[in-house]
Amino acid sequence: MTAVPEVPGVTLPAQAGRFRALAEGETPEAEIAGLVERCWAADGGLPLVVEPWFLRGRWFAPGTVRFAVRADGGALIGAAAVRPATDGPVITGLVDPAFRGRGNGGHLLDTALAAARAAS
Repeated sequence: MTAVPEVPGVTLPAQAGRFRALAEGETPEAEIAGLVERCWAADGGLPLVVEPWFLRGRWFAPGTVRFAVRADGGALIGAAAVRPATDGPVITGLVDPAFRGRGNGGHLLDTALAAARAAS
């Protein structure tokens, strides 16, 4: 398993190693794009959310810390990102529609909020 970034004040919940912070470069942009597209197809919203420039700004901007939930087979089923901004940290998060209602989004949000508080 790749070493993950240390985030002061953040304790990752134990879920058999499936939920954790992501090391820099660990999750390729294409994998995040796939998750975004699945969520957009199910939920609708602004079409620009699936544009590469938009994804990079939300998920891969300098200083961004990302967290992920993976299925037992390794597929990315949820992710959150905490990125710095002028007015304070900004959180982005998604859970694959097929894996909602199982606590994954709650774990991602709790961890992202803790990371945002630690960054403030």
